[in-house]
Amino acid sequence: MIMWPEFIWRWTEGWKFKNVEPSELFLKTVRVNGIVVIISALFFSFLLLFWE
Repeated sequence: MIMWPEFIWRWTEGWKFKNVEPSELFLKTVRVNGIVVIISALFFSFLLLFWE
């Protein structure tokens, strides 16, 4: 998600349209969401790992 936001757009939305590019807002949103997902996964992994 962080590294290839254009691929995510083409996979989820791009197939619906012809000759259209993703907006900068969409690309930035996908990157931010990817960062949030990674941070959340790390947090919950450590939480489960060290839960006593």
